[in-house]
Amino acid sequence: MPLLLVSVLHPNFYLYRLMDVVVTSYQDFQAISNPEDLIHYRDLQPTVFSFARSSPLAFTSGIFRPFITEAHGLLQWLGAIENLILLLFFLFSLPGIKRMKANENRLLVFSLMTYITILCIFLTLSTPNFGTLSRYRVGFLPFLVYLLTIQNVLINKLMTTKIGNRLVR
Repeated sequence: MPLLLVSVLHPNFYLYRLMDVVVTSYQDFQAISNPEDLIHYRDLQPTVFSFARSSPLAFTSGIFRPFITEAHGLLQWLGAIENLILLLFFLFSLPGIKRMKANENRLLVFSLMTYITILCIFLTLSTPNFGTLSRYRVGFLPFLVYLLTIQNVLINKLMTTKIGNRLVR
C-alpha cells in the first residue's frame, strides 16, 4: 500500500517510468562527472535485461567502490578505506552464512538483505558518481554494517584482544 501511494506522488516515481528515470539520471551524472570518478555500465538501457546485466556491477560497486587503487584525493581515500573495511567484514562474515539457516531471525535477515540489495542496485545505477553515491548509500549502509558484524569471525577475534577489551569497557 505505501509503495502504491508513493508511486503516485511524483512523476519520477511512476512505476512504468522507473527504468527511464534511472537511465536518465545515469546519463545526467555521466555528462557532469569526471570519467575516472564514475561507474561505467555497458550500454545501460531502460529494459529489464539491461538492468539485470548491469546489476552485479552496480551491487558490488555500490558497496565496495572506489577501491584503494581508484582513489585520488582525501575524500576518495577515506571512502576507499571504508570500503576496504566493508570488504574485510564481508569476507569474514561468509563462514556465518551456513548458521543463518537455523537462526530464528532469518526472515528479518532475509528482509534486510533484500532491502539492501534493491536499494544498492537502484542507487548505484542511477547515481554512478563515487562521491554522490557515498552520500546516498546512507540509506542502506547501517543495515549492511549490522548484518556484516553480527557473528563476524574477525570482530570476535578482535574483541578477544587487549585492545578489543578496552573498547568494550
